[in-house]
Amino acid sequence: LSDTRGKNRHLIGESPAMRLRRSEPLEPPPNDRSREEIYDRIEDPLPPLPLPFEIDRLAGLHRLYLKGEIHRHELWSALLGTLLPRLARGPQLLERRLEGWPEPPPSVVLTTYFASKVDPQTDFFVPREDIHYIAPWYQSLRATGDYGIVFHDHLSRGFVSRWQTDRIRFLRCRLGDYNLNDERFLLYLAFLLDHPCDAAFATDGTDVFLTRSPFGLLPGLLPQDGAPRLFVGRDRFNLNGHSGWIARMARGYEERTGRRLAEGFAESPMYNAGVVGGPYYTTLYFLVRMAERLLALATPDEYDMFVLNYTVFRHFLPRRAPLGLFRLPFLDLGLTEPEAEVAGLPAQLGEGVVPTLDAHSSSLHLLSGYPLCSAFGEFEVTSDAIFLHK
Repeated sequence: LSDTRGKNRHLIGESPAMRLRRSEPLEPPPNDRSREEIYDRIEDPLPPLPLPFEIDRLAGLHRLYLKGEIHRHELWSALLGTLLPRLARGPQLLERRLEGWPEPPPSVVLTTYFASKVDPQTDFFVPREDIHYIAPWYQSLRATGDYGIVFHDHLSRGFVSRWQTDRIRFLRCRLGDYNLNDERFLLYLAFLLDHPCDAAFATDGTDVFLTRSPFGLLPGLLPQDGAPRLFVGRDRFNLNGHSGWIARMARGYEERTGRRLAEGFAESPMYNAGVVGGPYYTTLYFLVRMAERLLALATPDEYDMFVLNYTVFRHFLPRRAPLGLFRLPFLDLGLTEPEAEVAGLPAQLGEGVVPTLDAHSSSLHLLSGYPLCSAFGEFEVTSDAIFLHK
């Protein structure tokens, strides 16, 4: 046992989970076959149970946590499995200091207003204490009467007292080491763990407008069998393989985590991180799976769009490529409409998203597109979709 730092650690009874704690990179195997076997072994596996059972398992663990029967770190360990021992600082990476809401609302829309770090998309600091920065979100929530939370890291008490209402709260938080876009999903998870509700949406604050309450949408669109369903907006690109940005992040994910992406991701629909939510435990499960991948990346670089799309692909879409008769390598756009006809699929193959041909973006456990969201980036100000996004 004294040889714990030697090269023969595997000979003294060390488990695979313990070996994963080591920070040194894996050495390349001698041939491609063994390389594939290693990647298969360290690829993030799909849960052994179907999604409804996985969400029920999460709900059961969470109820024990709320009753005080298990501690927070025990909940993290149960949810994140073997990842947690590999993290340099363990569960501390998941902890976020933030204000609470003594009487949480039955349903809530979450957003952020951060000014202590550079905006990763513009490389500028956002305006400080300017209500116009979140005006579309703020004004539309006041009109719909929904509850809303703005997580912030800088607003003064004077600003908060002026703009806070009975239904819209500004909650101060302390950010972690991630960039602002990734950080928000860890904050949403930390908040919702301690503030159960019926349903929640997380949206951008600067370019999202609500035409009516999203929570009236949920009961009528959930399947009658009660299958859990996540609601998420579409991006301007049709498939993940159409986006060079997603391709770069996908390669970075493989390099940083040592995991190999599952086949079919490039051919799966591309979604946008600006509108996502649904029933409470479905949303919580989605955030847990996102947090696991963000923590595995352990980088201040921006990965939220990739992690969201890969999480949706792995957990909420059918376990096959939606264009399953052929594969679309990243950045290889040489596909034709006849190929889709051969596959017998009602899906568009161009880079853009056509709402009338977008059935392949939804599934039993996922709803996207209209009437949830307007076409992203088209500034459809007259649309009657619930969320207008850009």
